[in-house]
Amino acid sequence: MAKEMTIEQQIVADHMSFRDLYDRYHRSQYNREKRQLLNEFIREVSQHSLAEETVLYPKLLELKPQSKDHVDHERHEHQKIKSFLVEVDYNLSSNQDIIASDKETLSVVEKHFEDASQELEHHMKGEERDDLPLLSAQLDIEARLKLGRQFSIAKMIAPTRPHPAAPNEGGMMETIGGMVAAAFDKTKDVGRSFPK
Repeated sequence: MAKEMTIEQQIVADHMSFRDLYDRYHRSQYNREKRQLLNEFIREVSQHSLAEETVLYPKLLELKPQSKDHVDHERHEHQKIKSFLVEVDYNLSSNQDIIASDKETLSVVEKHFEDASQELEHHMKGEERDDLPLLSAQLDIEARLKLGRQFSIAKMIAPTRPHPAAPNEGGMMETIGGMVAAAFDKTKDVGRSFPK
């Protein structure tokens, strides 16, 4: 049986997974493998984003109501990442080349992936520096484990593709919208390949 993790442990584990997928993508020399890694990156980041928007951000606002501007900034960063990933996803599904024929330039897919990855890295460092220590300092272990369970459930019902036009303010609208989008996304995922 897997050890139960707190919300901050889960978030850091997800961040490590994103960094690993990014590194594996850059080490790979094969279009097929790169495509699989991009599909996995998009899926994981999309699910993680909804879980943060519906579990983490409301809790941060509850703990520190004056942090609304900070949380709004976090949501804005999510929107930018989703917009870049929509472009990656669109170009992948239209069978654009991942590796540019000219080794000196980036393909359209790679450019949007790099933009998304840079924005995501900035976002993750901010959360790891500011948000997660706040949770650890203000909540006991039981509360953080409970949030961890909620975070896991949110990821399970989250869309597997980015939806920048969908609500991102947390609450019931985002949860229901995410569940509807997830059903469509999981149908689309049937035709995609992922790393083994």
